[in-house]
Amino acid sequence: MSRIFRTAFAALTLAGVASAQTAFPIHYQGRLTQAGAPRTGSMKFALALFDDPTAITQVGKSVFLTDVPVVDGLFSLEADFGPDPWSDPTRPRYLQVGVALPNSTNYTMLTPLQKVLPAALSQSTRGLRVLSDSTYGELVGIGTSPKARLHVKGPGVYRGHVAVFENDLSVNPTFSANGIAIKLHKRTNRDDNFITFYDGSDTVTGRIEGFDVNNGDYVAPPVDITTLSPMVFDVDFGTLPTPVLNPGKAPSASFKGGTLPSASFYHGALPSASFSPGSLPSLSFTKNKIGVINGIDFNKGSLPSLSFNPGALPSLSFNAGSLPTLDFDPGVLPSLMLSGTWNPRFEVKFRLPNVKQFEDLFAWASLHDLDSLIQLDPVSLATSALKVSAKLKAKDGGVVYGSKGADYAEWLPKLNPADKFQIGQVVGVFGGKLSLKTKGADQVMTISRMPIVLGNLPADGRTEDYEKAAFVGQVPVVVRGRVHSGDYIVPSGLEDGTAIAIAPENLGVEHLEHLVGRAWSDSENDIYSFINVVVGQRGGEVATVFRNQERRLERLATTNRELRCELDNSRTAQRDLEARLSALEATVAAFTSGTPR
Repeated sequence: MSRIFRTAFAALTLAGVASAQTAFPIHYQGRLTQAGAPRTGSMKFALALFDDPTAITQVGKSVFLTDVPVVDGLFSLEADFGPDPWSDPTRPRYLQVGVALPNSTNYTMLTPLQKVLPAALSQSTRGLRVLSDSTYGELVGIGTSPKARLHVKGPGVYRGHVAVFENDLSVNPTFSANGIAIKLHKRTNRDDNFITFYDGSDTVTGRIEGFDVNNGDYVAPPVDITTLSPMVFDVDFGTLPTPVLNPGKAPSASFKGGTLPSASFYHGALPSASFSPGSLPSLSFTKNKIGVINGIDFNKGSLPSLSFNPGALPSLSFNAGSLPTLDFDPGVLPSLMLSGTWNPRFEVKFRLPNVKQFEDLFAWASLHDLDSLIQLDPVSLATSALKVSAKLKAKDGGVVYGSKGADYAEWLPKLNPADKFQIGQVVGVFGGKLSLKTKGADQVMTISRMPIVLGNLPADGRTEDYEKAAFVGQVPVVVRGRVHSGDYIVPSGLEDGTAIAIAPENLGVEHLEHLVGRAWSDSENDIYSFINVVVGQRGGEVATVFRNQERRLERLATTNRELRCELDNSRTAQRDLEARLSALEATVAAFTSGTPR
């Protein structure tokens, strides 16, 4: 039975300008119909190049492709004919395509032959538009003139979506598919967004960014380590001191026996008396040389005298002697003295790198809050920067979700499906369900405005009986009264979704159970306003309560000491009054006892 195949459209592109040394594959896309209906299944294709549209002279070899999937008539072919057909780039080439069933060798040649042109080519059929651009290559548009490699535009059809990617297992049930793969090459710090979301006015509303530490500003700027060399080590060990040994002196002792006590006796002398009878007066004459008396000498004589010696009493003198003595000389210990001084010297001289390198490195350290590196010496600064960069590189890879939202939230069911919640309201959670009542709740949460991630989507996609509850991040909260940044946020108790602020110094144990979060902005007025609150971060409030309790205990202790002091003063005053009263009573008693009745 004969089979008739036709192509409803074809798109033929040459991947590049060929030369005698380099061959580029041909990409061929088409839609295959069989008996007027789109073909689905595996097919065989035969491709050949000719130098004219009548298929008379073939150029190069033929290419046969088997097991080519055709889905709803659509297929895509890629064939490499080698370098020979492109030896003369000025001559056109025409592609012939033959198609056959998987178990057949009879090929049906599709007509007409497709001309391969290296110039820009645009083909459009049934909403598909292909532009071949010399700068950007092939641009494919579906429902629009393409502005990118693939540009799809149209109304939402399948559940309101413009495009659908579906894993088809009908061709080979043993093979599955993951869906969409996005691959970026040679990323830079700016061009690393895997997916970017825009609104109708081309304003970026969110994106999924790639994290590439090597192409970002996380890596420290390079420093040419060779500029730190050659290093010159100048070492001077100095002169070693000369040791001098003093042998010292051995200990010695000298003993003196002392002297025994002794006594000496003097027997004294008896009294004695001596009598002198004196002499009588006498007269004598003096004569000169011739014998003539020329003078008279008179001697008056002396009276008798008696002298008495009383003598001396006996006496005894005693010598106590002296005690034995021992003199000890401890001697001198041996000693080792070093003559001279030891003054070694060690210097390292190196050549500093150029100033520009360190300016960039200092700026990088300051940008990433690594100011401590700036205080290091040049070598340590460079090596420390390399260590920091290596640690960051070990954490390279992954994606970053960028959005104007700032919290993670989940869909939670309403306790009462009739309840209506507003953004920023404080709600209570009872058994995993939300309510405006907060008294007695298992915990309190807030209604999220625009979460960056929203989990726990209901299975049927119907969210009327659910609401977005913020688990962690920054959310707007409706508050009553004045709020200062840093205040703690708790439910107002009015069960209307509003909250109030508690100053850190007033935070108590009673607030911890239903603590919403902490304010990161001030209120606009003293009545009713929205503020930014961080939720899901716990830890500091318990310490704050303990500090407040400690301050209260200190104040109570101070008050207690003051009261005890006042009590002691009162007791002293009382004792003074009692003493004065007793004295007064005694005076009155004495006065009354001496007064006649």
